[in-house]
Amino acid sequence: MTILIDHPQFGGVDEVQEQKVQIDEKTHLLDGGFLVPHTNSFGHTFSNYDLYSKSKVQVDVEKVKPYYLSLIEKYFPVKLNW
Repeated sequence: MTILIDHPQFGGVDEVQEQKVQIDEKTHLLDGGFLVPHTNSFGHTFSNYDLYSKSKVQVDVEKVKPYYLSLIEKYFPVKLNW
């Protein structure tokens, strides 16, 4: 799998070895790879939704459990074999 990452520049010093690859709308990653957006543009947006955010509000598991059980019943109506 190919993962192409555009690394940010850190104060003019290359802290990460980079390989520049020309990407355009005609470029295809035939091995099933994908292009990761620039860290600063993607990382800050994604951090609002990650599972490990530092929220001080704790989830009441018993309160939200019925909601998630209903989703499981809706999308997985047959018992799964693990």
